[in-house]
Amino acid sequence: MLKNHSILFTLRLLCFAAVSGALAACGGGSGASGSALPPGAAGVAGAPLAASTATVPTAVQSANGSAYAPKSINVTFPGTPAAGHVLVVAFWNNGNSSGGAIKYAAPSGWSLVDANFAHSYHTYEVFSHVVQSGESNNYVFTPTYTQREHVWTAIEVANAAGIDKHGNAYVSGSTFTTPTLYPSHASDLAIAFNMPQATGATWSNASAWTREVGPTSTWSGEGVLQNLSSTSAISESATLSTSSTGFAGIVLVSPSQQTSTPTPAPSATSSPISSVSGTAGTPSVAQWANGSAYKPSSITVKYASAPAAGHLLVVAFWNNGQSTGGANTYAAPAGWTLVNQNTSHAYLTYQVFSHVVAAGEANAYVFKPLSAQREHVWIAADSTASSVDTSGNNFINNSTSFTTPSLAPAQSNELALALNLPEKNGSLTWSNPTGWATGAGPTSMWHGEAVTAAQSSTASVSESARLSAASSGFAGMVLLSPSQSSGAAPTSAPTTSPTSSPTSVPVSSAVATYHGCPLYTANDWFTTNLISGGSSYVSNAVDANSSKIINNLNSAFPTLHFSANVPANQEVANIYTGSNLAAQPTIQGLAYGFAKGSYNDDPSGTIWVTNPWAEEGGSSFCSSGSGECHAVVLNTQTCVDIETYKSGTYGNGIGLEWDSAKGQYWAEGGGVENLNHPYQIEPIAVSEADLPMMGTTDWGEDLSYQQQSCQPNCAIPHILAFFLPSATNAHGGWVAPANYGHSCSTNCSSPIPSGARLRLHSTYACPSASSYPQANLLCNQAKQYGWILNDFTGINNGGGVRLGESSNGANPWNSSDYNQFLANVKVTDFDVMELGTIK
Repeated sequence: MLKNHSILFTLRLLCFAAVSGALAACGGGSGASGSALPPGAAGVAGAPLAASTATVPTAVQSANGSAYAPKSINVTFPGTPAAGHVLVVAFWNNGNSSGGAIKYAAPSGWSLVDANFAHSYHTYEVFSHVVQSGESNNYVFTPTYTQREHVWTAIEVANAAGIDKHGNAYVSGSTFTTPTLYPSHASDLAIAFNMPQATGATWSNASAWTREVGPTSTWSGEGVLQNLSSTSAISESATLSTSSTGFAGIVLVSPSQQTSTPTPAPSATSSPISSVSGTAGTPSVAQWANGSAYKPSSITVKYASAPAAGHLLVVAFWNNGQSTGGANTYAAPAGWTLVNQNTSHAYLTYQVFSHVVAAGEANAYVFKPLSAQREHVWIAADSTASSVDTSGNNFINNSTSFTTPSLAPAQSNELALALNLPEKNGSLTWSNPTGWATGAGPTSMWHGEAVTAAQSSTASVSESARLSAASSGFAGMVLLSPSQSSGAAPTSAPTTSPTSSPTSVPVSSAVATYHGCPLYTANDWFTTNLISGGSSYVSNAVDANSSKIINNLNSAFPTLHFSANVPANQEVANIYTGSNLAAQPTIQGLAYGFAKGSYNDDPSGTIWVTNPWAEEGGSSFCSSGSGECHAVVLNTQTCVDIETYKSGTYGNGIGLEWDSAKGQYWAEGGGVENLNHPYQIEPIAVSEADLPMMGTTDWGEDLSYQQQSCQPNCAIPHILAFFLPSATNAHGGWVAPANYGHSCSTNCSSPIPSGARLRLHSTYACPSASSYPQANLLCNQAKQYGWILNDFTGINNGGGVRLGESSNGANPWNSSDYNQFLANVKVTDFDVMELGTIK
C-alpha cells in the first residue's frame, strides 16, 4: 500500500501539472538513530590512542529545568564553568500547537551533537561546547516556537576533549533503552539522557550508572553517568515508574589528551582516518563550487572533478525560507553529517554539512530542501583536511558588517573557513581583512562568499567582512583539522556479530540488465553486494540494533510469511523502441510533476505507453479507481525509467487507455531516473518508501543466470523490495535511499524503518538448484544482495517480495518452485544491515 498523497497529478498532451512542493513534505517517525561504530571503525577521533595517555573525564556540575512557553531558555550552571571544560545540554520538548518540530538556536560556540525531529510534538536535541576563558555560567538558547513544554538537562565535564559518539531512541512505554555505542577510547565518559513526558515519576537505573541530574522541576528528565574502562559496547536501560513517551539518548565524551572533535561524528560509510603522529600540515582547499537557485526540488552540488578519497567536503546552505515562514532545512545524501545550523529566523536558514570522501565517488551530491519555495544559495569546498574541529554562526540583521563567531582551534595548523551568506542580490562587492584568501566568490545570483586563512596557533580566530550594501544573512565559521599522518586505516567491522560470509558461494559482481539497460550502476544503492565489501552507498556491516529490530518484528508478526506478488499482483514494464512506437499512442512533455535530477533524465521526449497496466488485482481495479495501478515505462534508447502511481483514472472517470479526444492521461504521482547513473534520492511518489520499481523488482530478467557457470549458487545481482504487513506496526521512519516512512504506533521498542536492508544468514540452507532453480536463485540473492523494505501489504502476518512480469506480459515465475524458499524463510533468518541516519 502506498501513502496517500493529497495532490492529484494531471497528465496532459504537453504538460504534467503539479503543485510545487507537494511531494516534499511528509511526516514520519524514527525508532533509533545513532553514530554507533565498532572498535576500529571510522569515528570522530580516528584510531584509538593508548588509554594511559588520558585523564578520565569527570562530571563537575549539572543543571536542569523546565518551562512552559518560554521565549528563551537560560541554562545556568551552579558555578562558572572552567576554561577547557566540555558542556553538554540535552533538550526535550512537547512540540508546538501545530505539531511541528521545535528546534533550538544555540549560543555562539555551541555545536549540535544529536537530534530527533521525526515525532510530531516530540523533539530531542543535544548540544556541546568547549568553555573559553572569561565565560559566565549562563547560556541562552532560543526555541523556534514558545508553545508547549521545554525540558533540559545540562552536564559540565572536566578532563574532556570533546564528543566521541552519540545516538538516541524514541520510547513509548516505561523502558528507556539507549542505542548501543562502541567508544573510541577506553576512558570515555558515557552520559545517558532519559527525557520523558511524564510528571512526578521515579527512575530505576542499572547499578553501574551514577545519577548526576535527577528529575527536573516539573517533568522527569534525568542524566546518568558511567566512566568506561574499555571499548566494549555500552548502552543504558532505565525504567520509569509509569509509561510515557520520550527519548533515551546517549553521548560518549572523549578523555583529554586524545584527539577528538566537538562536532557530530562522520558517517560510518566515510573513509576512516588514521591517528595523528607528528606535526600535520595545514589543510588546503583543492576545489570549490557555488551556486544559487529559485524553487528547486533538489540541489546538485557539483565539483569540477571527482574529489579524492579521504578529502573532506564542506557545504554551506543559505535560503530565504518558505512561504509560510518556517525553517527550510536540507536532507543530505548518505554519508554527510550536519555540522552547524541556524533555523531560528523565520524566513532565513543556515546549515553546514561535511563528508569524508570514499573511494569511487562521483563529483555530484544531491541535497533535498524541505520545501522548494524561495531562494537557495550554497557554497562548497573540497579540502585535504581530516575532519571538522568546531563551528559557529552569527545572524546578521540588515547590516553591511558580517562578523563570524570567535573560535579557538583545538590544534595549530588548522584551516579557518569563513562563510558569508547574505540575502542581497545584484552588483554587490565584499571587502575582507588582510590574510584571508577568497575561495568561492559571489554566487551566480546572490552574494555568498567563502574565504580561508591558515592558523599557525591555537589563538581564537574570527573573520569580519563588509558588504557594499546592507543585508540580512549569516556569517559562519568552520575550523578544519589538519590531515592525519600516514598509517593503516582501520577497516569497518560489523557492529554486531553477523553471520559468517558464505565460503562455498561464489560472489556475484554483475549488474543486471533489462533490454540492454543496466538496473543502475555497479555498487550503488541497488547493486551493492552485501558480502564482498559494501560501497560508499551501502555498508556491509550488521546494524548494532539488528537483533532488537528482528526480535521486535518477530514479536509483532509471529507467523510472518512471505509470498511473491505474481501473478495476481503484477507490474508491467513497457518498453519504448523505434519499431513499435508508431503503432502506439504517445504522451509528450512530461516535464512537470516528476522528481528529476541532473542525469539528462527529463522525460520531455516521446514516451510509449500501452494498456492495460495490471497491478494489484488487474485493470478492472484501476478502471474503478482501486488498486495501486503502477506503470513502469523504460526508454531502451536512453535508459530513462519513468514510473507512475494511481495510473489511469483515480476518480477522474478516464479509462486506462490514452484519451485522444481529451488529450489526457492521469496519474497521482510519478518519478524519473536515468539508469546509466547512480540513483538520486528523490520523492518519486511511486511506492510507500519512495523507492523505484526498476532496480528493486525482478522482472524475470535474471532467470537466465540459472544457466550460467555460477550454478548451483547463482544470485540475482541486485536488491529486491520486500513488504511487511503494516505501515505502523513495528515500523517507523526511513533511511536512505528511502524518502518516506510512517510513525510507529504499535510494537515500537525497535521499529524497522523504510529503506532498511535485510541480509539472509549465510548458514541458511537454500533449496536444491537442480530441483528448485527459482527458489535457489532467490535464496542466494537474499544472501548476497538482500531485501529492502519498500511497502506494506495490509494483510495480517502477510509479507511479500516484489517479482514482476516480463516485458511481453508473460509470467516467468513458478510458485511451486519459488515458494520452496519464500514460504519457508522467516524474518529471524535475516540480519538488519547498518542503517545509517534514521529520519
